[in-house]
Amino acid sequence: SASQIPLPANPDPPIDMPFIAWSGFGTLRQYDNTKDVFTGTSCNTNSMEAISRACNFPDDYRQEIRKSYYACVSYVDSLVGQVLAELNNQGFADNTIVVLTSDHGFHLGEHGEWDKNTNFEDATRVPLLIHVPKVTVGATRTQAFVELIDLFPTLTELVGLPIPSLCPMNSNSLLACVEGTSFASIIAQPDQTWKNATFSQYARPSAGLQNIPGKGRLDRKQGQEQVMGYSIRTAQYRYTEWVKFNATTATADWSDVWGVELYDHRTEVGLFNNENRNLAENSTFAAVVSELSAAVKAGWKASIPIAAQSRTSISPLSATSQSSTSADTTSTAKGSDETTSTTKGSDKSTSTTKGSDETTSTTKASGSLQVQSKLLLLIISFAVLLLSICF
Repeated sequence: SASQIPLPANPDPPIDMPFIAWSGFGTLRQYDNTKDVFTGTSCNTNSMEAISRACNFPDDYRQEIRKSYYACVSYVDSLVGQVLAELNNQGFADNTIVVLTSDHGFHLGEHGEWDKNTNFEDATRVPLLIHVPKVTVGATRTQAFVELIDLFPTLTELVGLPIPSLCPMNSNSLLACVEGTSFASIIAQPDQTWKNATFSQYARPSAGLQNIPGKGRLDRKQGQEQVMGYSIRTAQYRYTEWVKFNATTATADWSDVWGVELYDHRTEVGLFNNENRNLAENSTFAAVVSELSAAVKAGWKASIPIAAQSRTSISPLSATSQSSTSADTTSTAKGSDETTSTTKGSDKSTSTTKGSDETTSTTKASGSLQVQSKLLLLIISFAVLLLSICF
């Protein structure tokens, strides 16, 4: 029953969170069976009261929502199993690369939030599992940072196709380029030094408050991307800087700051329970804030792995045997260019567990790890769509 479903350990917004960071979970409020909870109240996304516990769902209702989400996850999990079984029945299992991931994360009451529209860990961290026939075996994890934008160049490399060139910092006018880096070599060497950070971003007033104390009102009629929250995740911290944004030119005004957040991940309390106090204004962390602010402004290019910069081809799956490597690799996506959905809470399968800190893939050492370009490539994108029906 729903009464047996545990509530989140951190049901309140982070202490000292800037108001611009808050999302009013408007999508969830639109359902017929949730509208009644807020009917006749001042709990709307234009009011500061929306952040209070009084303007969230009562405990029994939160348990019911979480129960429904877990049920959806279990259902999707069974469907994924059916697809993989049929892949084997049809004889495609040995020449199909399978990727299971999601396009964004999801709050289930953590920080008092619901939906996906934030820059917190809950919304930006997703599961990423990869199977490459005759290469990956088992389920080995890696602590390497990867991003969803890395997926396309990775798959391109694995099937032996040329990877498009890297994009410039502003690539709006280009027909084709990539901002991601192939992590195929992580599959071969899961312990190697890789990216030192991942990046994500989300705009306001989209899904957020319109009245921001000390800054004024954001009129949604002028667009949903007036302020952009740029977030960087390192092994130790998450740092987010909210600045005025020009949606026409896709440029940030770093001089017009609407909010700053710093969360300490050095001592993990528990999955999705580590961003409960904003330390950005704490003088002890002034140097950290300065360093990460510079890193956010430098952007994704400054985080490209040195190993990727120094070689002309990342080819761990070439005809040359990687005899020193015999592991399955899990590399997890801890952020993407978008606010990112992970599936929380299925205890039946890791493929549906929200936010594995690493992505799993495996490398089997053998005389040859040749992967032909004729490989049939399958990304289980339908699984991502099915996950999205959970909310």
